[in-house]
Amino acid sequence: MPLDYHLDYRVAYSDDAEFKNLYKWCIQEWDGEKKIGRDLIPWDWTLNFTATTVEYRHQYARGERYQSAGPNGDDRANDEDKPAPFTEREHIRVELRPGWHDDDPRWRTTYSMMGTNREIKTITLFLYPPDKEGALENAVAAAGLSYTTEVDFRNETAADYLEFYATFSRERFNELKARIKANDFDIATMTVNRVDGFYSDWSPSISTSDIKVLSKPKDHKLELPEDLAVHVPAIGKLDTLDLSLLTRRKMTAPIYSPEEAEENDVSCLEAIDPVEYDRNQRATLLTQVAALDGKFKRAQTALWVIAALLLFALFK
Repeated sequence: MPLDYHLDYRVAYSDDAEFKNLYKWCIQEWDGEKKIGRDLIPWDWTLNFTATTVEYRHQYARGERYQSAGPNGDDRANDEDKPAPFTEREHIRVELRPGWHDDDPRWRTTYSMMGTNREIKTITLFLYPPDKEGALENAVAAAGLSYTTEVDFRNETAADYLEFYATFSRERFNELKARIKANDFDIATMTVNRVDGFYSDWSPSISTSDIKVLSKPKDHKLELPEDLAVHVPAIGKLDTLDLSLLTRRKMTAPIYSPEEAEENDVSCLEAIDPVEYDRNQRATLLTQVAALDGKFKRAQTALWVIAALLLFALFK
């Protein structure tokens, strides 16, 4: 049974480009006879994501998850002689949000599926070890349109999604797994470049605020000329995927001014014990408060003496 995907607009290939000297073809979205937005062309520049959740999963599994019953209601009765060992599977799952970790608006991008006006909320990176010895490291992208289908006599709706899959070497995967378990980093970011199936309008800038994602053209009901010789990229291949782990610590301010450093023959950035530094700061502050309190009391006494002398002069 074919799935009924949730589309808001008609999607069509066009060689009637807005800027013919810059690109020869584009994809356009239409609401009836009204064109939505500008021409959409492949986006080849860098895009950034920041991790919101990182999890490592190790699974032990035996047999098939779903089995059809035999004529007696159980097809497992004569399986005593069949070996069925447990197998192990593991992967790392990273939930992502668009943009850089400092939330710089220049790198904030909204993603939506081609032919929709919905923002993609589910963006995920899956990392796997090699499935066999000598397997090559690789990375690909995938995406899917929202649809509604019947599951166990209930209608269920799947959301739009954007996913990235990467296979690491066993050594690299184990290193990342150990760092996750040790809580060894504070921020994780991902950068991708030249992802097939990513489209945006033309711009002289290397950043964009909107990306349209084309998965399988038939799912989007993409209208293409029959004799089209142009390759229309759909989601799949990507040029680069960069996963960066950041460890962030607040640094202690230098103790010495340049003059003091020269006098004491030390570096301005010489490390200090933050506890001792804090204790010294509090002691200095208390000394200053005590000195001010003494000055206030002496001034108060002088004012009382002046007031007494004035009263004495008035009644003399």
